[in-house]
Amino acid sequence: MSDSFIGKFKVENEVIDNVLKFFNKNKKRHKAGIVGGKQELALETKDSTDIPLTTEDLALNKDIRSYLEELSFCVNKYKKKYVFADQQQSKWGLGGCNIQMYKPGQGFKLWHYENDGSPDAVKRHLVFMTFLNTCKNAGTMFYYQKKTFDCKKGDTLIWPAAWTHTHKGEISEKQKENKYIITGWFYYD
Repeated sequence: MSDSFIGKFKVENEVIDNVLKFFNKNKKRHKAGIVGGKQELALETKDSTDIPLTTEDLALNKDIRSYLEELSFCVNKYKKKYVFADQQQSKWGLGGCNIQMYKPGQGFKLWHYENDGSPDAVKRHLVFMTFLNTCKNAGTMFYYQKKTFDCKKGDTLIWPAAWTHTHKGEISEKQKENKYIITGWFYYD
């Protein structure tokens, strides 16, 4: 059986709770989720409420910094397992990062992958996503791997940004509560 190249790790609950508090405290920064290289609103593709994190958030906010420290631990474990993800490569590091909320029936509805060749995406190397709460019927599905990862608080996934990891959200009207994630990319320099 082949490897999926999807790493699954755990981030501490206290760190997750603080990221979720950050999202809820910053309602003035909530925006409708956008998609694609054109950065456009397309509710038939992605229906969400997002906070795109700024460089200042990543550098100065203690709750976001704590999350990034935990994420760094996860990425280092990923690199140990998949050594060629970090060898013979250009240097790479954290790029964009968003906190997202999906109400019941919302989600990223279409199969997609993160490095689609568009100018904003072409340098994406790895993707990360951490579930900020537990929510039934609201996981993430991977097409070629034939795997669905449940939305379970603290679970952190890391995977390659290429077409090999085509994925989408599990959309369900049975979902009882909002789904929250923090997600983003590691870019080549």
